[in-house]
Amino acid sequence: MKKIHLPNLTRILFFGLVVSLYTACSNKKEKQLSTIPNDAAYVVAANVKSMAVKSLELKDILNILKVDDQKDSLKNLIKNSGIDFMSSIYVFGNADKDQSKMYVAVVALLSDTKKFEQTLKDNIKDVQIKEESGLKYLIQDKMSLGWKNDLALAVFSQSSGDAAKAKLVELFNTKEENTLAKQNTKFNEFINQKNDILAWVNYEKINDISIEGNPYSSILKDASLKDTYLGINVDFEKGKIVGGVQTFYNKETFDKYKALNKASISSDVVKEHPGGDVIAILGLAFNTEALVAMLKEMGLTSGVDQNMAAMLGSEYNVDYLASALSGDFVATVNKVNIGDVSKYNFETGQMSTEKGVKNADYAISLGIKDQSKINKLLEVMAQKQMLSKNGNTYSLMDQAWLVLNDKSLIMIGGSKEYTDAVTQGKKNNLNSELSSALTSNMMVLKLDLSKLSAEAKQYTEKDLKPVYSVGLDGFSIYAEEMKNQISTSKFQIDFANKDQNSLITIQQQLKEIPVHPAFPLSGSPGISPMADEQQVAEPSEKKEEVLQ
Repeated sequence: MKKIHLPNLTRILFFGLVVSLYTACSNKKEKQLSTIPNDAAYVVAANVKSMAVKSLELKDILNILKVDDQKDSLKNLIKNSGIDFMSSIYVFGNADKDQSKMYVAVVALLSDTKKFEQTLKDNIKDVQIKEESGLKYLIQDKMSLGWKNDLALAVFSQSSGDAAKAKLVELFNTKEENTLAKQNTKFNEFINQKNDILAWVNYEKINDISIEGNPYSSILKDASLKDTYLGINVDFEKGKIVGGVQTFYNKETFDKYKALNKASISSDVVKEHPGGDVIAILGLAFNTEALVAMLKEMGLTSGVDQNMAAMLGSEYNVDYLASALSGDFVATVNKVNIGDVSKYNFETGQMSTEKGVKNADYAISLGIKDQSKINKLLEVMAQKQMLSKNGNTYSLMDQAWLVLNDKSLIMIGGSKEYTDAVTQGKKNNLNSELSSALTSNMMVLKLDLSKLSAEAKQYTEKDLKPVYSVGLDGFSIYAEEMKNQISTSKFQIDFANKDQNSLITIQQQLKEIPVHPAFPLSGSPGISPMADEQQVAEPSEKKEEVLQ
């Protein structure tokens, strides 16, 4: 394929420009926010400049200067689109019970209006561009597209014709005092963060539309969601995706959920929990009395109370458990054990033995508030032969064991080697990283597939194929103590390839997905395909797809 090669000096200057664009910090107010009204149910902002540079390796930045001369190629279409990809692109929309009022809009800045208009003429059949009061626009089925000066807005809705045009004009002419950025200070502060992707959701609007038509809508409708919002930020880094989730509550709702949660998991429970090579862990810290009170209010405890009374006696119920347990919870999977497993063959009608996942070493710790009540409960269960007692250890049908410590009750199971070690007090402690995470947060969830043995990976590959196929190593979520009417969580998704940006890893995985050359643009009415049969590369031909 013919290439245009630029002089070395130009390449160096261009490389410097790419780097400076990536490192430059702009404090100007985003013009795109002027079109987002206060009643928007959600907003997503994509920092195209940041993600574009992160998705390019050094060799790709140099290859960007080798522009192929195919006029209809994707690279040239992007290059000549007239859209300013150095600025953020916003997607926003409204949620309403009346579907005719629902819409999705995309707003971006233009770098060259003439190129933008020419791109439309080249790629939309029989395009008719009109102009009114300085606003140029076109209506294509249920899409309306308008642009004025350097601002472009596309709206997708159930409307067409004049109704579609009216919505476009309405959004374009949104008064500053009616914009989401002006009306909602929480949104304004959140959306100005410098992240690759930002997402904002109005909980109340989404909840109202999600329960529409549900026979239990009167129960599901939550009036406490008023002025409650969700904010998500995402960044693509080397070997991982990192981000955060913030929930902004009104005072009444915040106080309600704050009462349910403690600041962090008790260190007394954490230090007694069996450690080792932890593959998965879940830690929670909640207020048992407040949780039971909420469940009672919802009518969810009566059945449990009846069952406990029937099995153990009238004294025992959820209130008894709430007063005996502290609300600290830690559960871990420490090892997946491979061994001979009996399986039934439906074709032959016979049992066969083969290698497979036999069981897993696990431990579940419950924090104790009143040890005398826990002792009494375990003794009653032993008397009724629900448990077998041996000192401070109780056996559940020789399948699981309960170990009673000063501050926690631990249930364990798995291999004999593991259970014997714990019951005999020879357990390892959790490593410092996990211990610190548990004692600093009210919720911890972590999966680390790198801790699986090679043998275990082989036998879990079938069930975890989607995970292995995208090169995931695991993930983690940490929820901090609720403060200032905000709950904050941090998450991380880890990839096996630690040496390149996760965005590149994702791109490489997407390339493995087979796609028909004509999909999806050939199916879009009025849109010309980006490549014809002559431009589709042979399977053996290595193609260079670099963002211009």
